[in-house]
Amino acid sequence: MKANSEHALQYNIVRALKMSGFIVLDTDVMDALKYFGKNNANRYAYISHHKGMGYTKGQADLIVGKNGKFWALELKTATGRQSPEQREFQAMCAEKGLDYKVIRGIQEIEQFIQGVNDAKK
Repeated sequence: MKANSEHALQYNIVRALKMSGFIVLDTDVMDALKYFGKNNANRYAYISHHKGMGYTKGQADLIVGKNGKFWALELKTATGRQSPEQREFQAMCAEKGLDYKVIRGIQEIEQFIQGVNDAKK
């Protein structure tokens, strides 16, 4: 795993959230597609199954909860950009009154954690 990759960032953010008492749900079910060949029939069955179960292209990387609230978190490196589908998902969350945040590093997740903990007091 590359030290500055989005995968490394996600790993470290998940650790920080769990150590701070958050429930953390990884929503990146399509990451498993890398284990299927491009013409593997199971690949299409996997995609179809998860779409039927509610997978939405562009959905946030993590759903996290603490203190009676949940947030959808999209994780990006400092230079990473949201795809059009991710921006659509963010707009859908806003339309439904759901909290969505783009997190761009450990410092931002630490600020998020501190804000959630301060709001509880």
